[in-house]
Amino acid sequence: MDLKSKITSLVEAALENDSFFIVDINVAGSEEGTKKISILVDCDSSITIDQCASISRQIASKIEEYELISTAFLLEVSSPGLDRPLSLLRQYQKNMGKRVEITTIDNKVRIGKIQNLSVENITLDEEVPNKANKKKIDILPVIIPFKEIKKTIKVISFK
Repeated sequence: MDLKSKITSLVEAALENDSFFIVDINVAGSEEGTKKISILVDCDSSITIDQCASISRQIASKIEEYELISTAFLLEVSSPGLDRPLSLLRQYQKNMGKRVEITTIDNKVRIGKIQNLSVENITLDEEVPNKANKKKIDILPVIIPFKEIKKTIKVISFK
């Protein structure tokens, strides 16, 4: 089992309950140098800094206890930022009913609210300019296969 797999197992064991999930784990650095371990975790509701800190302490303790890394290491545990693209179906589920910007593989950008999800598709209530009155926005449902999505990011509104 490689180091990333071992760390993934440690993180899974450290998560408080089933509402927490791993978004990404990245292990970088050479065998002799300092390792950098970046762990992104999320929660179906929201995750706090204190929860990330608790997970970090547990993981660091286990890495040392099991002597997984013999050199110095840097461990970062955080939640995905607002600018980080959604990558898991569970993240899409968490953002159901919220506005997102989807860029498809043909570089078309669609903005709207997530209305429905399946394993293969997302249904988006897309915001499109009204043909007769450009100041008005029409809402049109569109089904987008996940295999055609290049990137999805949350749209933050300060209205």
